[in-house]
Amino acid sequence: MRIAYLFTTFPKPSESFLQREINGLADLPTTNLSLFSLFGGCGATFNRFPLKHFDLKDILRLPLRFLNELIRSPEAFLELSKLYDNSPPKCPINLLENLLGVAFAISYAERFRKNPPDLIHAVWATAPAAAALTLSMLTRIPYSMEAHAYDIHRSGGDCLLKEKGLRARFIRTSTQSAQSHLIRKGIPEKSISLIRRSLPNIPDSNPARRTSNRRHLLSVGRLIEKKGYAEQLNFYKTLKNRNIQFSAKIIGHGPLASPLESIIKRLELSDCVEMCGHQSYAEIERTYQQWADIFIFTGKISSSGDRDGFPNVLAEAMAAGLPILTRDVAGISEAIQDKVTGIILRGESSIEWSHQFEHLMANPILQDSIKANALEWVKQHFAVSENSARLVELFTRSQFKEPSSPHT
Repeated sequence: MRIAYLFTTFPKPSESFLQREINGLADLPTTNLSLFSLFGGCGATFNRFPLKHFDLKDILRLPLRFLNELIRSPEAFLELSKLYDNSPPKCPINLLENLLGVAFAISYAERFRKNPPDLIHAVWATAPAAAALTLSMLTRIPYSMEAHAYDIHRSGGDCLLKEKGLRARFIRTSTQSAQSHLIRKGIPEKSISLIRRSLPNIPDSNPARRTSNRRHLLSVGRLIEKKGYAEQLNFYKTLKNRNIQFSAKIIGHGPLASPLESIIKRLELSDCVEMCGHQSYAEIERTYQQWADIFIFTGKISSSGDRDGFPNVLAEAMAAGLPILTRDVAGISEAIQDKVTGIILRGESSIEWSHQFEHLMANPILQDSIKANALEWVKQHFAVSENSARLVELFTRSQFKEPSSPHT
């Protein structure tokens, strides 16, 4: 089965989970993928699959290709315009995402007709699914899609999320929280499949950790509002005020880098909190295994409504044997049960968070129990071979399945 895989940007440093997914699919000999990056990325191949980029040459040719497609399929453009007229984008970013997807589809429609895949698969419900929907309308090639927290929640979610989902052969999501939201939006439950992300080389047991009075706290993620780093820095200030010996590293880059550096200076945390910037996954993995004692996640619902579903960094930390302290937001509680697979940070007070931290540090038996339970959860839900096989099974079944009626 030949599948065209559509990404917004691929490969993207902050989306290493997608790279791991493609590597997992590449391990299955029958998988035949063509990868398409709609905005940025680099390379002509990834693993054993060809990778094409929507580039400047495609954009320059777009007016002529638009005229050709309009003459060929005027009814498709009329239908598409009605869809967007009935449900316009809710914010400028979503408008640009959908325009990008439609532009890609117009540019690549003739190529897809000449060498049609069996299925088009969009990894996000924004630009990739806009491309998949438009390509399907222009070429009659079926598509499937994914929908995750960003697609569902940011500024009220993607404007055509329901319509895209109803026309797809199936929808893959990675959390029960997202699955429930999709059902509430009117997408039939039978069309939605929950398949978690994946991790390679999950260890059989937790590694032995060094012992020290000075605790090493780690957080990994983009420096954006929904990660709650400002609140995390207040937590570190409270630990310092309580004379708790610790060092913290925040790995990631993003638009809030300078404001967070300013907060660190204002709170006088420069001696114990380090902003590490962007690092490769290999570097992050070494920090998990060789430096960190505890993983901190302070994610929240941002002012736009955006939030994480179940952050992949939590699964990475759980597999590395790090106890997790986390806020309970979106799909977190699907994996993190308080004092079973992690510690849920209750309330908003950094003083309360510090008490929960100190309680965990004072209980090595609780730490060992949490680490063992967390590793077992990751083994059950994030095994790359099992999740890749399930995804391929969905692709295969989609050949014999019709989408739900768009008027349901």
